[in-house]
Amino acid sequence: MHILGLHPIALPSQKRGINFENRCLLQHKHNLSVYKVIRFIRIIAAVRKAFLIWALVFPMTNVIMLNQGADFIRNCKPQKTAIVYHKGCGDGISAAAILIRTFEKYFGERPAKIIYANPGKLDLVRIPAFYEYIIFTDLAADQNLKEVLRWSKRSKIAVFDHHKIANNLNEYRILHVHPDLFQKELEGSRYCGAKLTFDICSLVVDISHLDWLAGVGIINDVGGMSWKKFLDKIYNNYSELSKSKKIYDFSSQLGSIASLFSAGKDKVGGERLALEIALEAGSPKELLDCSGKAAILCKHKKIREDEIKYYTSDWRNKAEKYGNLIIYEIAPKNEIISAVSTEISMQIKDKTVVVLRTNNNSMKVSYRNQNAKVDCNKLALQLAQEFNGIGGGHRQAAGGLISENKREEFKKRLRELVK
Repeated sequence: MHILGLHPIALPSQKRGINFENRCLLQHKHNLSVYKVIRFIRIIAAVRKAFLIWALVFPMTNVIMLNQGADFIRNCKPQKTAIVYHKGCGDGISAAAILIRTFEKYFGERPAKIIYANPGKLDLVRIPAFYEYIIFTDLAADQNLKEVLRWSKRSKIAVFDHHKIANNLNEYRILHVHPDLFQKELEGSRYCGAKLTFDICSLVVDISHLDWLAGVGIINDVGGMSWKKFLDKIYNNYSELSKSKKIYDFSSQLGSIASLFSAGKDKVGGERLALEIALEAGSPKELLDCSGKAAILCKHKKIREDEIKYYTSDWRNKAEKYGNLIIYEIAPKNEIISAVSTEISMQIKDKTVVVLRTNNNSMKVSYRNQNAKVDCNKLALQLAQEFNGIGGGHRQAAGGLISENKREEFKKRLRELVK
């Protein structure tokens, strides 16, 4: 594996026996210049080995780790590369679009395989052995360690993600680029997948014209207040985005585009369509005008927004309230529990909001606490473990899936954990 863009040096000892260097030192001890060169090579090799071991495990500077991601992309073969991104997520779709468009500009072609997947469900994903390179973007592949390690035996893997780390894949010699591993200024949840992918890809080739896609991801993951300077630059470049009064939250024009991307999750073929319009859009105006292919998703976006409004306008009279905990059961036609929980939680940032939706024999759960007084990721993981489900995400936002027949038991345990 070539880490940090460094390639193994074939030292004499590697070619002609372990004692070759020592013999050289003895033979040339009277030739000071040769002696110094050999000693210098040995010292550099030892230092480099120690640095590589350190770099795999401990936090790095953003320049080093982001460059690792850029080097990985440069070394890919598009025809043998698979990209896997976060399904139905405005941030995940934006991140995938940035990555694919980077391939197009740098290599002149797209990656051969593009796959969308749900967090925690990589066991359902099939990636043929033909693909020598796999890149996960805005997807916590480290949650499925077994599958990732199996793929790593025959493919080179890189993970560009910002969800709570379950396993540091660098410890398994898999490139894992995560904000918590190279910076401390922002919590990982606020350094969204699209911005992370944008920063990596910007080191590969000039993609400054795609900054607005990174902005969509930032707004989608409620990171606007953390990236004001970056967003201000975007708003200066695209006048069509400056119409909103609240430019740093989901009610902004960038939030409207994020909602458009997410609208694809409820429509047959919508997921692929959402990614396609993100790939083809020359500017955000094309999406805001609902022109071309975007018109199809715009109609469905309006249906989703009406349903979201229905469930968020009167939630105070319908939800269960237990001190700092809000439990709200809804039965929407569309996949909107994430949007509903986010909107409600922005109204009561100091409380934990849990929205439930029963679908067949399972119950989807969306956790929110905008002030992070309760760690939603830990809460989701604990409840998933106790009720044999799945769960995870960020401190402020997480999701899960629990068996429907355990609803009342789940709600009781939830009240015990959030007081």
